[in-house]
Amino acid sequence: LLNADHPDNGVPFARRSTIEEPFASFIKAIVRRKQDGKPQGMDASSRLINAARDLYAVLADREHDPVRLIHADFAQAAIMAKARSSGQTAYRLGCALQEIAKTIDQHGLSQTRIDWQNPLKRQTNSMSRIGKHAQEAREKSLPDPEVLNEIARLSHLVTEPADVVRMAAIKLFHCAPWRMGETLALADDCEVKDQKTDAKGPVFDENGDPVMRYGLRYWKEKSRDAGIKWIPSVMEDTAKKAVADILEHTRAPRELARWLEAHPGRAWLPGPDLGPDQIYSRAEVAKVMGVGFSEKAGHAWLASRGLLQPWVRHQTVRRADLEAALLKEMIVVPDDRRHLKLSQHLFLVFHNFYHSGRATNPCLLTLTRDQHISDFLSGRTSTRGSTQSIFERHGSPPASDGSPMRMNSHQFRHWLNTLAQAGGLDQALIARWSGRDDIKQNSEYDHLTGLELAERFRGKMEAGDIHGALADLHNRKEPKDRATFRATVLATAHVTEIGLCDLDWTSSSCPEYQSCETCEFCLVEKGNEGSIERTQRRLDDHIWLLDRATAEADDGAIGASNHVHALTETIAGCERILDIHDDEAIPTGALVQSTRCSPDHFAGPTIEEAA
Repeated sequence: LLNADHPDNGVPFARRSTIEEPFASFIKAIVRRKQDGKPQGMDASSRLINAARDLYAVLADREHDPVRLIHADFAQAAIMAKARSSGQTAYRLGCALQEIAKTIDQHGLSQTRIDWQNPLKRQTNSMSRIGKHAQEAREKSLPDPEVLNEIARLSHLVTEPADVVRMAAIKLFHCAPWRMGETLALADDCEVKDQKTDAKGPVFDENGDPVMRYGLRYWKEKSRDAGIKWIPSVMEDTAKKAVADILEHTRAPRELARWLEAHPGRAWLPGPDLGPDQIYSRAEVAKVMGVGFSEKAGHAWLASRGLLQPWVRHQTVRRADLEAALLKEMIVVPDDRRHLKLSQHLFLVFHNFYHSGRATNPCLLTLTRDQHISDFLSGRTSTRGSTQSIFERHGSPPASDGSPMRMNSHQFRHWLNTLAQAGGLDQALIARWSGRDDIKQNSEYDHLTGLELAERFRGKMEAGDIHGALADLHNRKEPKDRATFRATVLATAHVTEIGLCDLDWTSSSCPEYQSCETCEFCLVEKGNEGSIERTQRRLDDHIWLLDRATAEADDGAIGASNHVHALTETIAGCERILDIHDDEAIPTGALVQSTRCSPDHFAGPTIEEAA
């Protein structure tokens, strides 16, 4: 397992450096312990091993003995990780180093405590809607609307089975925020239908018939826990059609898989079975290997597997030897908590099913991989040749920047999350729909601009979901003037540590920098866990500072009384915000203005005066 950013990548495997003992067993134990405690995907283990290689390099002068690791070694490893990785990747490698240090301290494996924290900063767009970083993250993460429109057009044109199956996967990406691995790991019986329920119980329509909901049973890629991805009503028909298309074009592979499961140790060959000594010529081998397999290709296949001697003419091969060769190349289903048989995989296909230049082999099975989807959406060029994307094969026009159209599957996940944020969907529902265990991760997939965020706020104000002086002014306006008022006072917006700011930064800079608790432009989203946590932390910090500032004021220190006054105001602001979160009369998700006006040191007009 080597992360793509490691210097060893790109080097032929035989020439890559290996981790020697005892460090190798040490890292193996950490990886195994992590997987036994909470099984995760390949990426988490890869990052651990990638970070460990930096520690391994630092330990070169101490025989790579992990017992001799010290705090400074982790600091040096973090510097190495930062030097060769991008910001977010470096941060994650730092987290892996911190996990290794924590494991060492927990079990007393080193001569002294490591006590090391990751110093690499996390780069995120959750606190900013403007600036170069936010713009780059938005462009990288969200699909081009022109590409989405072209995919919609091409979805009606594909006819080849391999394209139909992959287009069906793309349709599923439109229906819910999947990770690619979660989609490709679906079972053939993944569809779930259940009656909708609300606070009053089961839901019925006006005719008394039960209202049903449709979902797909899946396994979360990171936690490997089972779950159901419920599909929005408007996308149910699309999801059902996609699953039906996949089932239709993968029926034959699953039938072969069931035959293999009923005949362990055997490989299936078309035609009559005359026993293990049945003889096949090269032409007959080519025929059983599928349409498009020439006699020359059949000869090459047999020779490359040691079943033919290059200097002997008119050779034949026994059925038993042919079956043994096929079994060596047959896919092995991983034994994990899903306990799926090969025949139960939805995306099971024949070997070379997606290959444009090779004949599909009906005797061998494989699973659809992420590379197959990536090639479909973006194409690929390597030393072996090139693979055209669906856009190139159908002559799609270039993108708006003049480059060929392409995208990646994860952009659908970012796109749907951003649409959910724009529509004001509850954060807990967004996390559940996306298969996240931590609601805080929603912010990484929220790419609303300040103008789009302000539009969302204007919608909330119009619906009566904003409370405070600002909302009171809005409601006192004549109905015909309210839209203009909303457009004026909520021209743009951005996210802060404790809430949301409706100050128009396009026309003025912030007069209350780092003092959101006492600023009239601060809006608090009721029930936001991140806001509660950060506000409580700021409250505790400022109480600690107030005790010391008060002591300095009592000693007559110059300026200490001003510091005490500012800290007292900030503490009061934090307490007001926490009271808003605790107020059961305020609905969760509502935006509340925490203070009517900023402190006296802000010389600008109050909201009432500005209006």
